[in-house]
Amino acid sequence: MLHIAAKYKYLNILEMLVKSKFPLDHQTKEGDTAVAIAAQKGHLACVTILAKAGADLNVLNFHSMSALYLAILNNQKEVAEYLLEEGASSYIRNGTDNEKDRSPIFLAIR
Repeated sequence: MLHIAAKYKYLNILEMLVKSKFPLDHQTKEGDTAVAIAAQKGHLACVTILAKAGADLNVLNFHSMSALYLAILNNQKEVAEYLLEEGASSYIRNGTDNEKDRSPIFLAIR
């Protein structure tokens, strides 16, 4: 439910789930958290709500990609900047098999 709210930017539902203490770092079958999904889509408002509620910004999905990595990969500059300001690690080495051991910073400058 939280992942769907983050994906489609249903802010009211997202806030309601956060207030009801829904597990913020629950992962989908691909390993994505709601923060990762919102970051990938560029939904800064969703990322902000989740970060302020205490979501872990450095969880890796099952492809070893963090929310910051996904934001950069999808050209979501505002979201990437916000994640960095909120303490997301820019040095976690992650990526797909084709981009093994690349950090979000490496991805951003290439």
